Amino acid sequence: MKKVNLGQLRYVEATEADIPALTAVMTRSFDDDSQRFRGKPEGGPEGYNNGSFFRQWMRLDKFYKIILDDALIGAFIVFRDHPEKGTNRLGTIFLDPEYQNLGVGSRVMEYIHETFPAKRWMLDTPEWHTRNHHFYEKLGYQKIGEQEEPHAGFTLRIYQKKMDGTTSKGGGRAFFVLSWAL
Repeated sequence: MKKVNLGQLRYVEATEADIPALTAVMTRSFDDDSQRFRGKPEGGPEGYNNGSFFRQWMRLDKFYKIILDDALIGAFIVFRDHPEKGTNRLGTIFLDPEYQNLGVGSRVMEYIHETFPAKRWMLDTPEWHTRNHHFYEKLGYQKIGEQEEPHAGFTLRIYQKKMDGTTSKGGGRAFFVLSWAL
């Protein structure tokens, strides 16, 4: 198993110039997930493999690339105060498959929660992506609903984490979907 120095992680705001490199990492990440969990050679949110995903979403709020030892290994998008004041939404997070299951994702999520404080965090992930379910639940997120993803042909699980430590009741449908990953 690869060893990484988590103290060397850096988070740098992404720019248009980063789109080709980000697209390459996102494509590897999402295609690997699709192969592992769906048995399909490729798959991801619309535009994940041609750069249009980033062009559509990166200007809306905070989009960061994740750097380790000067290598681009992933990225994340945070939408602050969305859909309401005090609620942040994780639009996407992904890591190059080479850096998954090494503690990087947990460290990145710690950074996100500390850097963008909120009363509540929300995110979504595909219903077939059991590794993501375990990851988010390990971090204290709770499933609160589901939403059909008509363009992808599957259901998304909607998660939230109340940052005051209280738990939430599930139920209902989500009202905003951006993407899925990790």
